Amino acid sequence: PVPHYHAGAWNPENDIAFVLDHLHIQKDTRILDLGAGVCWTTRDLASRSDHVLAVDIMDDKFLGLESGDTYIRATGRFFDRVNSVMELLPFRDNRFDVILTNCSAHHAEDLSRLFTEIRRVLKPGGAYVICNELTQGLFKKSELVGNDHYYTIQDYLRNLTAVGFKPQIFFPRSIHETLMNGALKRKSGKWQNVGKIASRMYKKLWLQKVIHRNTFFLSELLGLPPIIISYPKKI
Repeated sequence: PVPHYHAGAWNPENDIAFVLDHLHIQKDTRILDLGAGVCWTTRDLASRSDHVLAVDIMDDKFLGLESGDTYIRATGRFFDRVNSVMELLPFRDNRFDVILTNCSAHHAEDLSRLFTEIRRVLKPGGAYVICNELTQGLFKKSELVGNDHYYTIQDYLRNLTAVGFKPQIFFPRSIHETLMNGALKRKSGKWQNVGKIASRMYKKLWLQKVIHRNTFFLSELLGLPPIIISYPKKI
């Protein structure tokens, strides 16, 4: 059986599934999983493409790239792995069709430098995807822990635009599925009733449309981690 890295009501693998579908990933799509960690995202990407490469600064087992061996053995789908920092990649210009940072861009001390390097190795017409990032909101304030940096949605969008990207925002499928499946109802304590009400209301199609159209404002207020898909602007 294929090992899964996540268990529970909220599953970020749903966001990767959204990306695979939205970008119509094919067998020959060249993908860079940047800040891949233990490679569970790389595993999902490699289920569609024969050309997936994982990059992370950690290469040891259980924390870094060596964990990918478990997925490769279980799925029979091979992917390359490279030990490197995100802001200085050992690749030529215009190499990848798709670049993904899943819960990893917030580790960068300088978003502009990171996005500039991503822009360099991304092919013209390619796509850069940000998802499951720690996001600061007006009503969600977090303290800095370790090498985490809690950026706002404005920080991401401003720096993406400044280095030549045109970003688009999408409501996270992981949260959509959590609400649709009524998973919030299983919360205990004072949040149980809130979860029941939220799940019941979200199933109203008109309200879903309103919420999805206002993903940016939900991120600004509540720190909702949206999916951001960015395309290089034509020069």
